[in-house]
Amino acid sequence: MKRTILTSVVAVAALAAPAAQAGRAPSLQLVDRDPLTVAGANFKPLGSVKVTLYAVRPTTRATRASRAGSFRLVFDGLPLGRCGGGGQIRATGAHGEVAVLKLPQPACMAK
Repeated sequence: MKRTILTSVVAVAALAAPAAQAGRAPSLQLVDRDPLTVAGANFKPLGSVKVTLYAVRPTTRATRASRAGSFRLVFDGLPLGRCGGGGQIRATGAHGEVAVLKLPQPACMAK
């Protein structure tokens, strides 16, 4: 009887972690502008993710989410700089999850 209860508790705990993650929407966060670095969260654990930067021209990179469903990706050679243009970043997971981050156009002083 005790073994059955313990097995049930372990099974419920194992199912609760993915269920809790499934309730959260995927998200993107700008980590740095130079070089452009983004972090993603709440993607399918260990799933592949395609990240596209829409700025001057679309640039796509591929990565894989960690066991926790997160990733960090650097767009080498594409610094936005302090006065660089705005744009948009879109991350699409292999299981249909999508997150979009709009990059603001910073205000810069004219020389």
